[in-house]
Amino acid sequence: MGALPGIEYRKTSSRSNKIVLKENPVAGFVGVTEKGPLHEAVKIRDYNQFLRIFGGFDTAGFLPFSVYSFFQNGGKQCYVVRTAHLKGEGAAARAGFTLESEGKATARLTAKSEGIWANRIRVNLWHVPTSRTNRILRVNLSLNCGPIQEDFLDLSANPDDEDFYLSRIGERSRLVDINRLSGGEEYELPGEVYNSCFSGGREGISALTAGDFIGSASDPLKKTGLALLETALDVNLLAIPDTALLEKDKDRLSVHRALVDHAENNDGRFSLLDLSGRLSPQEAVKYRKKLCSSKAALYYPDLKVIDPADQSIFALPASCAMAGIVSELDLKHGCYYPPGNRFIEGAVALSRPLLKEEMAWLYEEGINSFMKVPGKGIKVWGVRTLSDDPSWRFINVRRTVTFLGAAIKKGTAWAVFEPNDLALRKRLVRHVTSYLIDVWRKGYLAGKTADEAFYVRCDEELNPPENVDSGILTVEVGLCVVKPAEYITVTLHAEKEHTKVIIDEEVVYG
Repeated sequence: MGALPGIEYRKTSSRSNKIVLKENPVAGFVGVTEKGPLHEAVKIRDYNQFLRIFGGFDTAGFLPFSVYSFFQNGGKQCYVVRTAHLKGEGAAARAGFTLESEGKATARLTAKSEGIWANRIRVNLWHVPTSRTNRILRVNLSLNCGPIQEDFLDLSANPDDEDFYLSRIGERSRLVDINRLSGGEEYELPGEVYNSCFSGGREGISALTAGDFIGSASDPLKKTGLALLETALDVNLLAIPDTALLEKDKDRLSVHRALVDHAENNDGRFSLLDLSGRLSPQEAVKYRKKLCSSKAALYYPDLKVIDPADQSIFALPASCAMAGIVSELDLKHGCYYPPGNRFIEGAVALSRPLLKEEMAWLYEEGINSFMKVPGKGIKVWGVRTLSDDPSWRFINVRRTVTFLGAAIKKGTAWAVFEPNDLALRKRLVRHVTSYLIDVWRKGYLAGKTADEAFYVRCDEELNPPENVDSGILTVEVGLCVVKPAEYITVTLHAEKEHTKVIIDEEVVYG
């Protein structure tokens, strides 16, 4: 049927996508756990999920307690990368148990992951006749590890049967893998076993090095440690509390520098570092002077917390608790809100008590400490970054500029390949201005009026004919992040040929 004469109305969508103001705090942690996959970034949404995958507190590592503290202090989601030493003496190993028949090995049971946890797996295996007249035997297998009990009953030794014991156990067990050993007969059932234990499991902690935490990115398909978190694109907070396991200052410093470099080289990320109370304030300041970055913060000393398992008190690095506090504030207020003057859930004391004079001196040197408030708890006392530049001194300033810059960058990418003319420049100014008015009203920017809070420029002075001919479009955005007279300038370049947006940052004082 043909269309009737007249005016036809069709609704179309604009190519200029709205710039979205959406806080989504996601932490990334690297450390030692009781069990679980090694060097795999696993997204965790609650502590029960962490327990199922990585086990509980029965390990020398701090990460299980740190992740518990993260969720306890308001964290919502995080990635966990389990690490261990994998080569040479003291390397991590999976526990196992060999099934035999008349003294000959027939199959090998191997724990799902490395660690001493699997040395507690107990094995029971017994035969049952199929009938009174048929002497062909079938097998039952029972595995027990703490609260986990697995029973595999009435299994066959015939690989053609759907209940073939190698297939059934391999497909359904959460505790072990099973493999037939060379030389074993396919129809040969393993001998009976009663209440025997796995052995050979090792955590790989005694030989830990800085490199085990930092990891490697030499093979893009086999990244390890911290480098693996480059693949988790939604991570914006980073911490490695198990740095405290390293005995030498130079090794701990190597890991902290890797955290700083990771944040500097990956847009939108901020690293949280911690120092043990074993160091004196003077030693802590000396250590801090070896680090400089606006995308990292240092916390000192350790927190004293209560062990959820046995109610004892022990020292715990503070970085993951701080990641929880930052996450909660991001969701409740926004990243512009300073993560200080907040009580830490679960903390009862400090590993090294500090005098007010020491706290003031540490703060001036760029180290965030904690204050014990009698009758109330432990409070975060500091919001400084590790930057020596006064413009980037505060955590909330750095993270606000990073967050808004990333949102503008993403929300203006549609301008690439558009005709580079006056109409496009006006459109961009309206687009960015609308977004910044919204974030100013939500409290991200200072200033009594929008004119005091920000400015947006996209004129002929910024876009001379030679730039237009080269396909380059420049928009200058000024943000008032602390007070109306202090601006952080974000300059965006949209390059037609290379299809990318680059952000240049500088400070402009009015």
